Amino acid sequence: MQLLRTYERLNPLLLYSEVDDLVKRYGGMIIVEKTYKEVPPGGGGLKGSIIASFPAEVTKPRRIFGSTKKVVQKEAFNARLFGLTKGETKLMIYIDEEIIPSEKAEAMAADLDFFTKSYEEKD
Repeated sequence: MQLLRTYERLNPLLLYSEVDDLVKRYGGMIIVEKTYKEVPPGGGGLKGSIIASFPAEVTKPRRIFGSTKKVVQKEAFNARLFGLTKGETKLMIYIDEEIIPSEKAEAMAADLDFFTKSYEEKD
C-alpha cells in the first residue's frame, strides 16, 4: 500500500512527529530515523525519513516435526517527507501488506487522516 499526501500550511516537524508516533502506536520498531532541518538552507523546512520494522510470522521448516512459526522483525514501513513550514509539505508512505495486514494499514491511514485531513491540498 502506498500513501501519497500533499499538505498546505502543515509544519513538517509536527507531521514527522505524528508519523513517528503512529508507527509506535501500531507496534512498529524504528530502524532508521533521519531528519535534515533547514532544507533549503536558511529556509525553515525539513526533509526526513522513517523506516520501521513490524513483527512477522515466518514459517521455518524442520526435518523431523514439520514446521514451526517464529516471530521476527521485518522492514515493513517506509515514510519520507519534505516540506516548508510556510508552504507545501509532501508525504510518501509505503506499507508492505505481506507483513502488515491491510486492515491495520488502513487503520494507520485513517488515524493519519484524522489529524491531517484539514491540511490536505485541495485540487
